[in-house]
Amino acid sequence: MHDRIYAITAPNRQTPGRLIIPFDFLDTRVTVSGDTDLASSSPLAGFDGGCQFIVEASACDAHALRDAETIESICQKLINDLCLQVVGQPQRHVFPDPGGVTLLYLLRESHLACHTYPEFGFVTFNLYSCLPKPDWPWQTQLQRRLNAGDVRVRKIHRTRPNGQDAETATGWGAGQ
Repeated sequence: MHDRIYAITAPNRQTPGRLIIPFDFLDTRVTVSGDTDLASSSPLAGFDGGCQFIVEASACDAHALRDAETIESICQKLINDLCLQVVGQPQRHVFPDPGGVTLLYLLRESHLACHTYPEFGFVTFNLYSCLPKPDWPWQTQLQRRLNAGDVRVRKIHRTRPNGQDAETATGWGAGQ
């Protein structure tokens, strides 16, 4: 099926010999023996795999982080604003005090997960969409709804168009 197969090998408990990871699905540029560019020679060259937002907010209000309805409303606004499509019912788990909330949405485009840590004033969001999505005002929304002191957003483009970096960071110390 493929002309070449490249792999990383490493020890592994299940297979004491090697762990083999094929590169033909990677969204990053890999160079083997000088000038072989797997991203451009891959069967997926030109593939647009969408984007992933990895978001962390700290110094948040602990009460808001324990309130499942508050967290769900943030997720629902995100879903509506980015025109995402929920498949089935969202999964929710509320931990006993002083714990927080875990929410998981299966999306037609992929998934949205949120985990709150009220005892630390911390929340994480992970949104992956197989379709490109515009930036969302994470900092504004989380500051307003959770009284977040610091919001950090990483957006990973699951492609490498024109050889540009796959990951961009927004909001790391700047107003996003």
